[in-house]
This record gives sequence, structure tokens and C-alpha cells, in this order.
Amino acid sequence: MTTHAAGGGRTTLTVLGSIVAFLITVAPVQAQQRVLPDLKVGSRVRLQARQHPTPRIGDLERVDSLRDRFTIRDSTGLRTFETSAVLWLDVSAGIRTTGEGAGRGAINGLKVGAVLGGILIAGALYQDARCDTCKIASTPFAVLASLPVMAVTSLLGAVIGSAAPGERWDRIMPR
Repeated sequence: MTTHAAGGGRTTLTVLGSIVAFLITVAPVQAQQRVLPDLKVGSRVRLQARQHPTPRIGDLERVDSLRDRFTIRDSTGLRTFETSAVLWLDVSAGIRTTGEGAGRGAINGLKVGAVLGGILIAGALYQDARCDTCKIASTPFAVLASLPVMAVTSLLGAVIGSAAPGERWDRIMPR
């Protein structure tokens, strides 16, 4: 098929313009729709909704896909949430194993020990900067002292983590 250069160019631009206009009008509608995820009744869920300042944890009682809402039973009773009002939703993946809890606790304990060691070293650096008559600098001792502090806090964190491993949560909304 043969077209004139000017007419063919205008037709192509018209078609492209129509496609762009369609996408611009459809995209916001698609972005506003929140599809209710596949939730199983009886699942333990944790969510944050706009109308509640604190996260809610409870068991899923009902899922109403037609109205795009669901109901959970928490410590205060039944609560129904519109999907559009939910900021995030997690489903419980079960309790962590003792080893997972110990590993997580050890890492957190190491972080605490590193902060405490850093404070100890900063204090020693400050002391060394202020003391002109000191014959021995205290900073190397502070560095050496911070290592057992990190080891002890890491060990303590591992013990606490294995005793109370916590619950794992899988984020399902928003994805």
C-alpha cells in the first residue's frame, strides 16, 4: 500500500497520539485498583491500616472479594478492613527455629557491642586529645577492650534470640 509522505506521517502521529492518550487515561485507574491477595481463612496476619495508628495482629476470619475487604479477629474482637485502606499486610510464616533466633540475636548483639565499643574508643580519643602530660595513650587499650565487649554482647544476643526466636512474616501487600 502506498501513501503520501505527508498524509502517512499524519496518520502515524494520530495513531500514536491516540495510543498515548489511552494509556494516560487508563494508567491512573489501574494504579488505584488494589487487588485483594489470595488469603486463607485462619491465617495469622499483621497489618497497618490508615484508620489505626498501630499495627494489628490477628487471625483472618472472612475474605469478601466482591467488596474488596476482609475481617480479622484480634485481641479486641472482629475488625473489617477495606483493602484500599490497608498500607501493608503480612502473613505469618511461623515461628523461627532456635538456630535462626540465635543467629539473628547474635547479629543484633554484635551491633550493640560495636556501638558500645565505638563509644569507648571515642571517649579514649577525647581523653588522649585533652591530656598533654599522659605518658601512655588510652586509645589502644580502648580498642582492645571493645573486642571482648562485642563478643559478650553478641553471645548475650544469641542466648536471648534462641530463647525467644520470634515470628517470621511474609509481606504480601503491597507487592
